[in-house]
Amino acid sequence: MNSQGLPSTYRQSEIDHHRQKTWQIFIPIFIVMVFILAAFILLLVSQNSAAGADIGKVSSISTIWLILPMLAIGLACLLLLAGFIFLIYKLIKVIPLYSLKVSTIFYQIALTVHKIADKSVIPVITIQQFQAGMKTLFHRIHK
Repeated sequence: MNSQGLPSTYRQSEIDHHRQKTWQIFIPIFIVMVFILAAFILLLVSQNSAAGADIGKVSSISTIWLILPMLAIGLACLLLLAGFIFLIYKLIKVIPLYSLKVSTIFYQIALTVHKIADKSVIPVITIQQFQAGMKTLFHRIHK
């Protein structure tokens, strides 16, 4: 048996993973749970003492602390939305000019492709015209 108490079939990477899982996940969760439990016990003990905190004040403060992160996230989303709206406003002013330029370029490309395609089939069309003419000529001769 090895000194770590794990079977020898474990590889070093599995042992490292187990150690990291313990220190990076379980220990922090346990510490946070202890702090929350200690705060809860402290609140209960202070309620029973003569100079204890008013539970209404504590609940109001905790509600504020629970709402503040959501307000911050909402404000960030609002600022992000306002930024996107401003960018779209600026983009709408620029789009017609550049879309006209892009459509002109694509129209020129299409015309060039049509010209090249027409030139590439001219030999085939010429051969077919010649064959059709010969066929018609021989057809008239045989009648």
